[in-house]
Amino acid sequence: MSGSKRHKNTPLARAQQCLAAGRWAEAERFFQQAAKGRAELPTALAGLANALRRQGKHDEARKTITAAVARFPDNADCHAEAGLLAMTNRQPAQAEASLRQALTLDPAHVRAAVSLSQLYLIHNDLSKARAVLTQARSHVPDNNDLTRECARLCAREGMLTEAAHLYAQAARIDPSNPDLLFEYATILRVRGDHDQAIEHFKRAIDLKPSLIEAKAGLADSLESLGLTDEAQAVVDNCMASKETHPALADIAGRIAKRTGNISATLQYIDLTLARTRNDPGSRSSRAYVLFRAGALNEQRAEYDKAFDCYRQANATYPADFNVAQYTNTIDQLIETFSPANLPSMARSDNDSPMPIFIVGMPRSGTSLVEQILASHPDVHGAGELEDFARLAIGLGTRYNLPTPYPACVRSLTDEQANELAAHHLARLSDISNASPRVTDKLPHNFSHIGLISRLFPGAKIIHCVRHPVDVCLSCYATPLSPAHNYSNRLTHLAQAYSQYRRLMDHWHAALDDTEILDVEYEAVVADQEGWTHRLLEFCDLPWHDECMRFYETKRVTRTASMDQVNQPIYTSSVHRYKNFEKHLGPLIDGLAEWM
Repeated sequence: MSGSKRHKNTPLARAQQCLAAGRWAEAERFFQQAAKGRAELPTALAGLANALRRQGKHDEARKTITAAVARFPDNADCHAEAGLLAMTNRQPAQAEASLRQALTLDPAHVRAAVSLSQLYLIHNDLSKARAVLTQARSHVPDNNDLTRECARLCAREGMLTEAAHLYAQAARIDPSNPDLLFEYATILRVRGDHDQAIEHFKRAIDLKPSLIEAKAGLADSLESLGLTDEAQAVVDNCMASKETHPALADIAGRIAKRTGNISATLQYIDLTLARTRNDPGSRSSRAYVLFRAGALNEQRAEYDKAFDCYRQANATYPADFNVAQYTNTIDQLIETFSPANLPSMARSDNDSPMPIFIVGMPRSGTSLVEQILASHPDVHGAGELEDFARLAIGLGTRYNLPTPYPACVRSLTDEQANELAAHHLARLSDISNASPRVTDKLPHNFSHIGLISRLFPGAKIIHCVRHPVDVCLSCYATPLSPAHNYSNRLTHLAQAYSQYRRLMDHWHAALDDTEILDVEYEAVVADQEGWTHRLLEFCDLPWHDECMRFYETKRVTRTASMDQVNQPIYTSSVHRYKNFEKHLGPLIDGLAEWM
């Protein structure tokens, strides 16, 4: 028998094969056998803890890996597995320490680098994730797992073109990996490359028919191309075979909103929720399904049932909005950009008209306004860009300033202001599709209007306003990102809204040389043509009839308003709150001064 065959039949090799195949119990048995051989003991113990962890035997895994780390403190595999177990047990500090120790011992330890990056992504610390991956790739530049993790990071950073490029690179190396193909297809779908997305979703499903998330993505892309019957067929096949997944329930609900097949879809949603009730890992995805169930019940005027779904969805999130901290942030912005400070603050002389900022509360009409403007041939609608917010938050670090943002803006020089403006314009130019104007509709850029005024004196800022209770209810009934953690409790919504209005009142009063146009959602709905004229005139754009037919514009919309901007203006969202008024007491009371 050859040496290579003997190696493949060792207990350790067989254990690792079982681990890769997802046969955890078999892997556990073989790792226990391997642990009897001293030469392979550290690797075998780390693998045994891995197999135990994957079976949910966390106490046994902890005892095994604790003993392994104590006995082999210089073994990177043992520290890496200790970190993974701590991640599983939601012990982030311990996980970070163990994974960093693994990388100290072995800077090329791919599993530790990928896991540490994922830990930072969970906690939204993208800069640390980027640093970990950059360091690891300097040691193993061609590792496909690291390439894939970099693609995930780019996706989180909103760098979808870069993410797609990295996923394509990884898929060329590993073309038979269904999970990788699914992730790649998902990025293509989010970018609006639905034809390619459909191709890759289908390949992933062919390789792994049980990959129901890929079936959900396939249905989503088909629906986005207007192939509703084909999308419905994918959903129907899964319903018939009782395959459930929150992502599939979500797209089923989206299709039902168009087709009216609400009763059967709600039954499927109920089945999905029942099957995931005791799964703590599906908390976020369950919330999405509950939001969708609420929308379907609302569509058929079952308002009490709808609100109960919205309440359950929001209750899955922690009530961790810190109103004192948020108020302090607004205080700092108002103090930094006060009328007394503004004259002495640095200011760019960049007069580029390219940036158009569309700001306001989420769900205030920012998507509608952007779609109207993006229907103009001279405007590229870039959607919700994180770039300016990242630029603002990173100022202190970038220039080694003595204070963090926003106070550090007072330390900027004119030269630095010009450099920042040029940097941001270069980014806009890269994504502009050669259009002379680019819209950025990240709603919470209202926090950065002071900095915008210093970097882009010629920028146009459009402030979208909507009835206070309507906009807050819409936030409550929508699965917003974790950055909007005020949106899952009615009292927190009222508090956040009040601080937003306080800041906007300050900008209007203090920045008298900055052009800010207030656009009321209700006014646009009542007089689309009149407000389209006003928007174009404000942005120094000539009239184009296409802006009146914004719903015919072929562009990707990735926000919660995607259905709205793909159809003519409708009035059903005006005074929507009246259907839920009896449930909104804390919200209405908290918004009294703004009514």
